Amino acid sequence: MSAGNTGGFNCPFCGQHYSLTAEQVPQYAGQTIACTVCKRQFTVPAQLAPSPGVAQPAMAQSVAQYPQQGFTAPAGFAGQGVVPPAQFGGGGAWQPNYASPMVSPPTSGMAVASLVCGVLFFIPIIPAILAVIFGIIGLNQTKNSRAGGRGLAIAGLICGVVSLFFFGSCFLAPFAGFNRIVRQAQQSAKQVQCSSNLTQIGAALQTYASNNNGKYPAKLGALIEAGYATPNIFVCAQTPDTPSPGSSSKARGNNLERGGHLSYIYIGQNLDENSPDDAVLVYEKLGNHGNQGTNVLFKDGHVEWYDATRTTVLMAELNAGHNPPQQK
Repeated sequence: MSAGNTGGFNCPFCGQHYSLTAEQVPQYAGQTIACTVCKRQFTVPAQLAPSPGVAQPAMAQSVAQYPQQGFTAPAGFAGQGVVPPAQFGGGGAWQPNYASPMVSPPTSGMAVASLVCGVLFFIPIIPAILAVIFGIIGLNQTKNSRAGGRGLAIAGLICGVVSLFFFGSCFLAPFAGFNRIVRQAQQSAKQVQCSSNLTQIGAALQTYASNNNGKYPAKLGALIEAGYATPNIFVCAQTPDTPSPGSSSKARGNNLERGGHLSYIYIGQNLDENSPDDAVLVYEKLGNHGNQGTNVLFKDGHVEWYDATRTTVLMAELNAGHNPPQQK
């Protein structure tokens, strides 16, 4: 291999010419390098001369080579046959000056943990909760490309939410049924309480009639005035009504029908002890128990629960002046 005629040197295999500056001559003289065209290694002559007109190092390969290979000449080329600054590795061999590779950001551990917990959807509740928590943290960590794995975090979060919804529905359904049973039991208890109130009102009416020539009072307040009943038995627990106030029995009796203190309807004013046993004395307002029915007090003292349908028939009979009702 020989030095170039105009300075620098040529590849002994393909003839590629390399131009050198005065500063590059001692760097390349006697060194083993690889040709940028044929990629074969050769030793640069020890006796070199700088190439005329080359002021500073640029890229290694001739600019003229790139159009032949279909490339656009990259920025930084100073002229044909100008070599790059030499880099030397072990043993003095020349090494190309490559750019640092782009390094991908590390994958978020929370994103991975979210996906792992999310795919464990067949295990109730706990993995789903962890998947949601880890997914939210993973999304925050992968924001602005600080860490990779954003897709994993989203997938884990979705799996966790779906699992929570599924198992939540399964677990809450029995509780919803239980709450419905409890409400029904509470309502039934209030119906029983109203039935007890009407039974006590019936006993007070019988006592009043026994002491008043068999006649029932014109108003239920007379039972309080006479001391046969207390104001609280005239209030249904399922209504906002309150016991009749007053500093005396007479005052409490007078206040009973002034609004908000009487939950029942009295229709026994024109009845007496000789009236038929199935005549109605007192019944509840239909809305007391959510329009589901009403308790009815009969003259013989028994109380019966009428559902909404039977209550409608009963009301029609009573409004038509049929007491006792012809249809029950």
